[in-house]
Amino acid sequence: MGKLLWRDIRASLGRFIAIALIIFLGVVIFVGVKATGPGLIDSATTMLNQHQLSDVSFSRIRASPAMT
Repeated sequence: MGKLLWRDIRASLGRFIAIALIIFLGVVIFVGVKATGPGLIDSATTMLNQHQLSDVSFSRIRASPAMT
């Protein structure tokens, strides 16, 4: 099986490299997202706490007397 596998890879080297690069790119993106997620959440929480911003704010708008 080993000789046949290497022969198939050599016969279609371009396809093998393309598949390997796609897998590598997927792994890099996944690791990057997993690594930066907690840091982004921490920095957003710190900024919201430092500037005393609320997560959600509501405002009430009154209709003008002409609309009632």
